[in-house]
Amino acid sequence: MTKYNSKKVVYDWYIFDSTIESKYYSEFKDHIKKVHPRYELQSKYEIRWQKIRSIEYEWDFLLEIDWNKYVVDIKWMATSEAKLKRKMFMYKYPEIQLLWFVWCKKRWWRIDYFKNEKLKKEEKKYLLCK
Repeated sequence: MTKYNSKKVVYDWYIFDSTIESKYYSEFKDHIKKVHPRYELQSKYEIRWQKIRSIEYEWDFLLEIDWNKYVVDIKWMATSEAKLKRKMFMYKYPEIQLLWFVWCKKRWWRIDYFKNEKLKKEEKKYLLCK
């Protein structure tokens, strides 16, 4: 079990964190270039003889559609850590678009947390289908 009580799923020899991730893969696998791509957000460094590890983030999918690159993350909720890493990713890789999706009411919904951070709680609940 993961921290959100989802079960890991094996599909096409890949291990997904949830059934929703495997569903996204099965629907869009023709466009998926890589599963679980890792990107370095900050390089490792040394300060005062102390070694600091690099900061990396693993997205769910890397898509390539019409020569454009997209990284996709399937979310149930955006944690403060995920929001911070999203901002770091957008700064370091401006040529790659980052998309967050949630599965609700039998379709995929794109969530833009920068626009939705200021919404009222009731509107957020509707957006996340809770």
